[in-house]
Amino acid sequence: MGTVRYGLYDNPSRKNGQKRYHVRVSNPQRMSFEEVCEMINHASSPTEGDVKGVAEGLSYVLTAKLSEGTSVHIAGIGYFSIGIAAPGVDEPGELNSKQVKVKTIHFEPDVELMNKVLENTTFERSQAYNISSDLSDAEMKLKLRQHFEDNDCITAKEFRLLMKLTRATAYRRLQKFCKGPFPIFRRMGGTTSSVYVLAKDAEWKLK
Repeated sequence: MGTVRYGLYDNPSRKNGQKRYHVRVSNPQRMSFEEVCEMINHASSPTEGDVKGVAEGLSYVLTAKLSEGTSVHIAGIGYFSIGIAAPGVDEPGELNSKQVKVKTIHFEPDVELMNKVLENTTFERSQAYNISSDLSDAEMKLKLRQHFEDNDCITAKEFRLLMKLTRATAYRRLQKFCKGPFPIFRRMGGTTSSVYVLAKDAEWKLK
């Protein structure tokens, strides 16, 4: 177990200018890659082909040093550090150590890593649509009627592309068509392989 030293800093409220105090790691230390290697050597005995041993050793170092508030550097990769949080207070004395929690683990990549990623990354516009179309229910039903003239079912992806919707919007519209006293669709299959078929006597609902 490690101990993180934290300090309080004030941040004026946007509403009335009154100060509120928040926490952050106090005087965080940085651990060099050489120190990381030395600590791994003491924690485990990885061989050249023992990648798992190296990963376990690295996990040991990160757990031990991050729990002390130390920022850990992996050469060619970047820095790992923790972020902490606590409820905002009006006076420093109102906060105690039990209220402080680890919020997240931050990662700051080395320039070398960033450059390699940038050099090896290209972009291509997806066939999926980023902005949902504004089709009415009647317009959607027309498209569905045309689709079901040649098909017995429709997948969520087919529905999304047919209607030019985002994934989230397509899901909401599909759920709407599956519910109510007179649903249009009936969902069949599991969560990863489901399809939508016309509900009983649903043909007239598409007209």
